[in-house]
Amino acid sequence: MNKTAIIALGGNLGEIFDSFNYACKRMDSIGQIMAKSNIYSTKAVGGPPNQPDYLNAVVALSTKLEAPELLNFLNRTEVERGRVRNIKWGPRTLDLDILDYDSQVINTENLILPHPRMWERAFVLLPLSDIAAEYTHPVIKQSIKDRLKELNSVGVDKTKLTW
Repeated sequence: MNKTAIIALGGNLGEIFDSFNYACKRMDSIGQIMAKSNIYSTKAVGGPPNQPDYLNAVVALSTKLEAPELLNFLNRTEVERGRVRNIKWGPRTLDLDILDYDSQVINTENLILPHPRMWERAFVLLPLSDIAAEYTHPVIKQSIKDRLKELNSVGVDKTKLTW
């Protein structure tokens, strides 16, 4: 039975549009992308100073993979696009995060869902609202609309780019 996974895409090095398209083609090999958000430009949050701006987007994926298998698949896809994990919150060619997996609550050593920091980040919630305007956090029980009203979205360029 297929599950719906919400995946965040980000990057600030190299050909980011190419990386996003590559990731989507790879995801299509394990399921079907049901929706894509607009792409938003965002100032880097955390990590080393003077990083290039990020591009951020969100997709909804219907897949038969279980959440841990999906995480492994996404990590491999990042590496295929040149992702190197040597600086926490450092620049990257491609970042793929599972935000939500069929509204399940998962807390293991390798995977916490819903994503533990997504509700703090306008650069995640703005694109999420493009494809899931009625989304409600399964633990906090707050709607995305209400959360976005509370969040300070400084640093998020609300100019929407299409892909």
